Amino acid sequence: MLHEGDLGRVRNALVPDVDGDYIAFLDADDLFSQNWLAEALVAVKAGESRGEKLIAHPELNVLFDRNRAVSRNIDQDSPLFTPYFFYLRNYYDSLCLSPREAHLAVPYSPRDIPNGLSFQDFQFSIETMSRGWKHVVVKDTIIFKRRRDFSLMVENQSRKTLVRSLPEMAIDRVRDLAKGRG
Repeated sequence: MLHEGDLGRVRNALVPDVDGDYIAFLDADDLFSQNWLAEALVAVKAGESRGEKLIAHPELNVLFDRNRAVSRNIDQDSPLFTPYFFYLRNYYDSLCLSPREAHLAVPYSPRDIPNGLSFQDFQFSIETMSRGWKHVVVKDTIIFKRRRDFSLMVENQSRKTLVRSLPEMAIDRVRDLAKGRG
């Protein structure tokens, strides 16, 4: 059992010991459609056969309990995608399936709550994109996320935490983020 006290550090500690080629981090209180893992793996492997480095996300995020909302993820190649949106919020939920190599190449940053820095999955999205990983959506898949009165997300929002200042998000570089040149 790990006692890191930080989701990113736990994930980073586990990745080197994983024998498989693919990783999907799944939160115990989240539910996902029965086709999520199988279809995500098919998508990532199909990308590999085309020479692409893909990170797969479910198409829909359904929040329930404390908050109620439905959001639709979009592919990084979608005409609706703009890297400038990352100035406001993360396109993708932390639920993803990717080659193990993505997590070795871009480990999660630790939270720094006293200095108002968190949102590890947000930073992971930005950093992987800038290193040539493409984020894709797996059609007809859903994650159901419980939003409780207290969770990491609620804590982050109440403390007004931010994503770290990243070179990829500099005003003169962000436009190239989705091209892997952020």
